Amino acid sequence: MAATYPGGVKNFSAVVNGVTKLVAALFNAPYEEITAIETAISVCLDSSGYVKSTGLKTTQGEVSTTSTTGANLTLPGGEYGFYPRVKTGGGNTVSTVISVGVSSQDTYITIIGLTTNAGTCYAQQRYVTASGKDLWVFLLIDKITKAIVSAYQAPDHPAYGNGGDFDKMPHPFGSYDEAKYEIVLLDNETCLILKEKSKQSGKSILTLVNEEYKPNMSQEENYAPLHSGEFLDKMPVLVESIPDYIKVRKMLIMTEQDKADKQRAQELKAKEIKDAKEKIKNNIKLKLDLTDEDLDNLKKAL
Repeated sequence: MAATYPGGVKNFSAVVNGVTKLVAALFNAPYEEITAIETAISVCLDSSGYVKSTGLKTTQGEVSTTSTTGANLTLPGGEYGFYPRVKTGGGNTVSTVISVGVSSQDTYITIIGLTTNAGTCYAQQRYVTASGKDLWVFLLIDKITKAIVSAYQAPDHPAYGNGGDFDKMPHPFGSYDEAKYEIVLLDNETCLILKEKSKQSGKSILTLVNEEYKPNMSQEENYAPLHSGEFLDKMPVLVESIPDYIKVRKMLIMTEQDKADKQRAQELKAKEIKDAKEKIKNNIKLKLDLTDEDLDNLKKAL
C-alpha cells in the first residue's frame, strides 16, 4: 500500500480496478510508524473497494479477577478492540464498568472494572491486530495466600493500542498495592503449553490458568525478550526488558487437594461477604426502625 507524508499527514491509498483511491489519512509526525492501521487497511479491501470481513486480522485477549471489591484491568487491544464479552460461573454474578479509577494518565487507555460476588469472572475482547508473535500472560498474585487475584492474556503487550509506551504501561493492572501483591509474567515455555492445551480442550487460556494451575512461587525464570505486537519496517518490535518487580515464573498443575482447598477458600470468602452485607442490612434496619418489608420496598423505590 502506498503511503505519503506531505505536511505531516500520512495518506493511505490502494489501486482498485486500475484507479488509485484514498482510503485513509492520519495527521501525525512525518515517518511515524502506525503499522497496525496500515496492516488492517491493506488487507481489508476487495476489488470494488469494500472491506472484506475475511481480510480483517483479529485476535482475542482476556482478563479475569476474583476481586469482590473491584479490579481495574487493561483490556487487550486498546483502541483497536471491540466491545468485550463477560462470563462467570457457579451461579455467581459479575459487575462491569468502564473504569477511570486509576492513577493519572496522559494518554487514552482502555480499562474495564470487574467485580464478582464469588469465584472468578472474565472479560474477553476481540481486537484488530498486526499479528503478535508471543503470548503475554500477566498474573496479579496475593503475596500471603499465593492465589491468583487478577490475570491478563493476549498475543500483544498491554501497551499495544493503549499508547504504545511499554515503560509507562509495563503491565495491565494499573495502580496496585505493591505491599499486598506481586506481578508475575509467565515464561514462554509455559505459554506454549497453555496455547496447545487451550486448542485441544476448547477452554480459554485464563480459564485453564484459574481452574487447573497455580504459580510456582519458589523459583524465578530469566526474562527472554518478547514481541510487543508492534512492527517497525516490517520487523517485530521486541520488549527488551521488564521492570525488576515483575517476576517471570512457571505454572504448576494443581492437585485435587489444591483444587479442593481453592474451592473452600472461595466459599469462605463468599460467606464472609454475605455475612458482612447482612450485618450492614441489620444495622440500617435498627437505626431507621425498619422491617425487612420496609427495606425491600425502599430498595424497589430506589
